[in-house]
Amino acid sequence: AVGYYDGQQLESFVGTMSGVVARKPAGEDGFGYDPIFVPHGFTKTYAELSFDEKVSISHRTKAFEEFLRWYSSTLDKP
Repeated sequence: AVGYYDGQQLESFVGTMSGVVARKPAGEDGFGYDPIFVPHGFTKTYAELSFDEKVSISHRTKAFEEFLRWYSSTLDKP
């Protein structure tokens, strides 16, 4: 999630990532649930994905992109 407070109003933006639990842990590049989480559209665990693959589907990236869309639209308003 990403939050923004302008001193008067609080805005929050949430990203999600869907997937399934793997039958067994795989991969060394990650922490927490990464070795057992297989994101939808992939056949390997989050711990096995490259950095670029992770960023492209990350719930954090999605939340931040939503914030950027909102923030950009507020710049156009007086």
